[in-house]
Amino acid sequence: MPVGSVSEDSESPPASDSYSGADNPVDAVVGRALNLLARREHSAHELRTKLAARGYVAADIDVALARLKAKSLQSDTRFAQSLARHRIEGGYGPRRIDSELRMHHVDASSLGDLLADEDWLGRARAIARKRGGASADPAMRMRLARLLERRGFPSAIIGKALKQPIADSASDPIEGA
Repeated sequence: MPVGSVSEDSESPPASDSYSGADNPVDAVVGRALNLLARREHSAHELRTKLAARGYVAADIDVALARLKAKSLQSDTRFAQSLARHRIEGGYGPRRIDSELRMHHVDASSLGDLLADEDWLGRARAIARKRGGASADPAMRMRLARLLERRGFPSAIIGKALKQPIADSASDPIEGA
């Protein structure tokens, strides 16, 4: 046999993926959705949009999403919790998180007490401390108020967070202890 040639019996059979989609278009949609979900959580609306953009038929997408939900492979509640935790750690407030969930067509009530249990005042003060320190300058306080507003904190929390001078980390009883 010449060098570089391949014998017919050395070819490997095609991968036996149960979602390869060779026989059933719904299986192909499920396979693509699983590939997307393997990277990160997605809302059902987000998956539907991405799969439609790849040319899959809407009826097949609906059946595939129903299968994924039935097997708990896709969950809007899990997506909402993941997004909320990520945004909270990123310094965003409840209004911003609620807005993002609405953009993904997910109800914020699926979060349960996750948003209600958070110390938003403490988070707003921490952001203000990090960005502006203990400045009594009114211009700096306005900048901090706009920053917190852009980040999605309610005005009541912003007012409380900036009402008293922001403690430095050395005099902060929590961090200084």
